[in-house]
Amino acid sequence: MLHGALSLTLGAAASGLKNDTAGAKSLPNQWFVDVRDCSRLLFLALTTPSLGGKRYLVVAERFDWNQVYGIYRKHFPNAQVPEDIEGCEPWVQRLEFTESSEILRGWISLEQSLVELGKSLGY
Repeated sequence: MLHGALSLTLGAAASGLKNDTAGAKSLPNQWFVDVRDCSRLLFLALTTPSLGGKRYLVVAERFDWNQVYGIYRKHFPNAQVPEDIEGCEPWVQRLEFTESSEILRGWISLEQSLVELGKSLGY
């Protein structure tokens, strides 16, 4: 899941496999987290008393759309992936999510998530 409206960000990510940059150009670069990591942290917070009653920032990494396209080109060479978007820069904003990282002991990477998305869409 990419932070933001799921239908917009997931659609923008998937459209990159069809040579479509409209969604990416309309959405800024963002923070990424795979929905399975959100679910794992929620489960742990609900079932581990010492983790309850707190708020956790659940983000795995920053990304930009050119990274998304690069991952697609690497893993799906037959897909029609757009050229890089000129001037596309990753966010410089910093977030503190050390506690979430320590609880999960690792995140599902942007690359793993996008490869699994592509495969689920038949690429």
